[in-house]
Amino acid sequence: MNAYGHGRRAKTATHERIDAPVGVLSGGASSPADNMPSENGPTRLPKSILEDAGLPVPNTYATITRPEEVESAWSTLRDLQTFVLKPIGATPAWKAVVLKKAKSGGALEWRTPAGRILSERDMVRLMENAVSGMSPTAADGILAEYRCTIDDMFYQIYPRGLSYVRIITYCGDPKFALARIPTDASDGRATLQDGALCAGIDMATGRMHPAHDRDGLLAEHPDTYSSIEGVRIWRWDRLLDLSAQAADAISMDYLHVETVIDAYRGPLVMEVSGHPDLEVPSITEGDVYRTLSGL
Repeated sequence: MNAYGHGRRAKTATHERIDAPVGVLSGGASSPADNMPSENGPTRLPKSILEDAGLPVPNTYATITRPEEVESAWSTLRDLQTFVLKPIGATPAWKAVVLKKAKSGGALEWRTPAGRILSERDMVRLMENAVSGMSPTAADGILAEYRCTIDDMFYQIYPRGLSYVRIITYCGDPKFALARIPTDASDGRATLQDGALCAGIDMATGRMHPAHDRDGLLAEHPDTYSSIEGVRIWRWDRLLDLSAQAADAISMDYLHVETVIDAYRGPLVMEVSGHPDLEVPSITEGDVYRTLSGL
């Protein structure tokens, strides 16, 4: 039994390293969205503005908004070894699909981390249905993007899904930060409603506080028994710099900058939103009020 009320035994994780989807946000929204900021909905900075500001973002291989665009996009995508399909905008019924090319006999096929196998015909149908408007799961459009690989630090904590670092800025300065860490209960997604963990981050040191789950505080991950509390986020100073650069790219005082750490490309900016949603108990509204009222 540890100090936070949860018993933990040492356990060695022997899972094969896997890649993970990018941009899976709470509530099924995708990120980064290429839609322009809206006064009526979440204000997301278009990806092109992030790129123009010199911020590292996942490469976009194709954008599909109409069924007739699928054939042209697929001529590019079929040559890639791996990529992720993501909806444009908030579409709870259409979540990111991570795909990796394989061969079965002489035919090409694409596999998801969960083991689903899609033929070339299945892939084309998937994309057409996603943008046809005839399906209840149809999206405004889909992006085919670079697939991130979990960095070593977060891989040691949980190897079966991509963790995110969210940094809240006020008047251009990083003020709060938290990490969202997937679990088996969340099916490898960093979605808090599905059971992912959330850990506040000390802004001065980049070290994580105990994580929160539905039952309370955790010093270790419930599936891998790897430490969370006290672990320093890799490339923390770089993440802070990126969040400040992102804040400079848009004239809004209060923002959240969603980032990931890719094993090959390092820190990447996934989303900048003008409507930060702290959505966690580790950073309370009282904390925000006390900090901002003192500025």
